Amino acid sequence: KKPNNETMSKGSSSSGKTASSKPANPDPGSADDSSTKEASKGISKETSKKTPKEKPKSQKSIPTPKLSEAKLQSILSVATSLENMASVFNDKCDYDKALLTYRKALDKKINAFGKSDKVIAESYIKIGAVLQNQGTHKKALKEYRRAHRILEETHGKEHLELANCKDKIGSVLYDTYFYNDAYTEFRMAMEIRERVLGKVHADTAKSHSNIGMVLSAKDNHTEALSHFRKALKIKEKISGLRHPETASCYDDAGGALRDMGKFNEALIEFQKAFKIRTTQLGKSNKETAVSHTNIGTVLLKLKDLNAALSEFRKALTIRESVFGKDHPETGASHEHIGTVLLAKGDDDGALTSFRKALRSMRESATQKGRLINKLYNNIGELHFKKGNYKGALESYREALKNVEAVKGKGHPDTAACYDKIGSVLQAKGDLDEALEEFEKALKIKESVPEDGDVDPFNRDDEADEDDESETGHPPRDSAGADVEGSSSDDSKTETPAGLNVLFEAAMQHDDKDKKPGSAGGAYTDIMRERQSKPMKKRYVEKPQSIDVRFERGGGGNNHPGNKRYLTLVKEQRPVYQALNTNTKEKLEISMKIVGVVNGYGGLFLKQDEEDGNKRYYILSTDEARKKVMQALREKPKEPKQSSKKRAPSLDADATGLDAVAAAATNAARRRTALRGRPARMHKPKQYVSKFTDLDVRCERGGGGNNHPGNKRYLQLVNDMKPAYLSLPDTAKKAKHDLSLAIVNKIVTSGGRFLEMEKIAGTGTKRYYQLSESEARIKVSQALRDKPKRKPD
Repeated sequence: KKPNNETMSKGSSSSGKTASSKPANPDPGSADDSSTKEASKGISKETSKKTPKEKPKSQKSIPTPKLSEAKLQSILSVATSLENMASVFNDKCDYDKALLTYRKALDKKINAFGKSDKVIAESYIKIGAVLQNQGTHKKALKEYRRAHRILEETHGKEHLELANCKDKIGSVLYDTYFYNDAYTEFRMAMEIRERVLGKVHADTAKSHSNIGMVLSAKDNHTEALSHFRKALKIKEKISGLRHPETASCYDDAGGALRDMGKFNEALIEFQKAFKIRTTQLGKSNKETAVSHTNIGTVLLKLKDLNAALSEFRKALTIRESVFGKDHPETGASHEHIGTVLLAKGDDDGALTSFRKALRSMRESATQKGRLINKLYNNIGELHFKKGNYKGALESYREALKNVEAVKGKGHPDTAACYDKIGSVLQAKGDLDEALEEFEKALKIKESVPEDGDVDPFNRDDEADEDDESETGHPPRDSAGADVEGSSSDDSKTETPAGLNVLFEAAMQHDDKDKKPGSAGGAYTDIMRERQSKPMKKRYVEKPQSIDVRFERGGGGNNHPGNKRYLTLVKEQRPVYQALNTNTKEKLEISMKIVGVVNGYGGLFLKQDEEDGNKRYYILSTDEARKKVMQALREKPKEPKQSSKKRAPSLDADATGLDAVAAAATNAARRRTALRGRPARMHKPKQYVSKFTDLDVRCERGGGGNNHPGNKRYLQLVNDMKPAYLSLPDTAKKAKHDLSLAIVNKIVTSGGRFLEMEKIAGTGTKRYYQLSESEARIKVSQALRDKPKRKPD
């Protein structure tokens, strides 16, 4: 599902406000005649001194005559009618006619109101929406940024229309996989709405839903579910429990639960939405088709293929009656049906459904997007499976074109397309051509972009001359904070969306000048180049709960973001401090922690002691890395020793007593030392009624190994086992922390460690929850177990 990106109200919504608008350019006839003549003389003298080759500069725009209010209203009425027609073309997916009609309306508005009126911004937004639907995201972003500049000039930075425009920009960035930048735009829009409208408002709920969608795309499903729950709570207060918008919030929450693996809970949320829609909208509404689709996706995950296929076919029937056969929504239903048929082993039926979906996409002119790439890949895999190498090559090459158009030629997904093409050519026997494709993929994987991903806010090369100085909004740092005192000539700030790509590519890059065992190489060269550029402090208005705050005296340790960050550090510290971890691996560990924090939207902030208001500014990636490495180097604090000293034991040889007497004396001393201490209280066992997919079941004979929670737990153990076994026997504290980190990983994700117990005389089983120390002992035992040798 895309972020909530509703277009502005059509035509008539702005007619009342624009009646008193004035043209941007003054009336040329109102100027004094004498001053005009003197100015013309001065111009003629200057031009006469120029060489014959030089031509006088032409004026950019000719001032338009001032129009009466009645004339303005008439022009606006015509433009409104044109926009109404264009919206119909847009709904019919006839994007070329929609663009042509919208631009006619725009020309009439510019002639009447100039280029800087708010009604012009509305037209830019509508044109951008059509371009976005058409798949030309770069041009759509250009139109949205034009509207952003006009709205910021006319309304200021705290206006709701500006927040709506930021939603538009964020939706384009979301469609083009710039999730960090999309998160920034949605977050800024939410802050404006909270300040203007308050936290309990429908538009604020929309912002929470948009942020949740971006976090879901970044696989941060827990944070996404939190935002979806907030949106749902607001909608229930405002619209009630049976409103269609409340149903959309149930869908969002269900999607997050589905992505988290909680399929039964997700099914409950989707069924709530389905009940609301069938009651309020009817069984043949397009929103009801959405519910059928969502329920089908969960049933597919639960392996109930027949029930999933039934839901997808119901959605297809509704969409064909509402949209027709040649529409993206209809194509999506065909793709879902093909996926189920593929899972059932019906390759021919799946191929037919995928082709129908592709035909719907082509007819609707939606050539670029996630679904179109997935369809080409699915069709290619089926052809390859059947031995139809020609059909597989055609499909994979079409997928390559779309990936290059959407993500660029240097994206890892582009490299994956080259790999697939190379595999087909290799199977076909064209080894030289296959080698060329594999080399292209390798070149992309080894390439190191100078500043991570391409900055989506760079100006288009084909920008108009009149807009050469436009920026769309003020310069921003990697997370969207305004840069004080910056200009368009300043060095580019790094884009967080490309952090992981930059790091992984730099780590894999084979630098010929790099010395063995050193920390140099491509990544160090990049960071050294960035450090040489002058960096200005970029302040944030207020730290968020997911940010990491660095303050003197550890004042930020109780901050939620710091606690989360310190948990990551604690998990990686044993591996970082292991004797066999080299400098390159330590650098990789620290950068991964920076990437994780940036991945869920967090910033590394430092309090400015020199600033009078003690504001926080954003640390660069290199500064954050140094902070992380410093935290990883710190040795964990040893537990304080008890002040009471244990009575020394007696040695039989030293005192002349025999062994029995010495043992009796030592036991007496221990009883004396323990005298007066309270008896240790054992907590009663906490039995559970049922277990979830996130729990770890501890049973004899490995009975719970097929449980989903056990599989995830064993994967964590296998990942940590090499580091655990590499530690010396004396590193007990490090081993303790390593096993405790796995326990915390399971517990923080909602899981529990459960021990099975048989009830005497009945033969039935029940489970009780282990304490943290008991769970840690279980984990340590699993880490000590050596992997079983596979039979030859």
